[in-house]
Amino acid sequence: MAIVYLCAIAPFWSFLPQEVFPTFCFGIILGYVSYEMMHYYVHHGSPSKGTHLNNMKLYHLQHHYKHGTIGFGVTSKGWDYIFDTRINEIHK
Repeated sequence: MAIVYLCAIAPFWSFLPQEVFPTFCFGIILGYVSYEMMHYYVHHGSPSKGTHLNNMKLYHLQHHYKHGTIGFGVTSKGWDYIFDTRINEIHK
């Protein structure tokens, strides 16, 4: 969390009004913890077959064990489409 604070929160201290900064910090920390919980579940959970989370688990595990430089999505392939890092049929 110290790294997240130093890199993602502290630089905004001088730009945001003092009244807004705690809410901003809470949002960043909540988003990071939510992401980490989802990432843990994708690796260690057992989502039902055919569900979105099961598809994302299969997709994300390909990133770790087959295609390390593409397929970064954990809950969505959105950023993979934007940065052209999606795992498509050619890479499978």
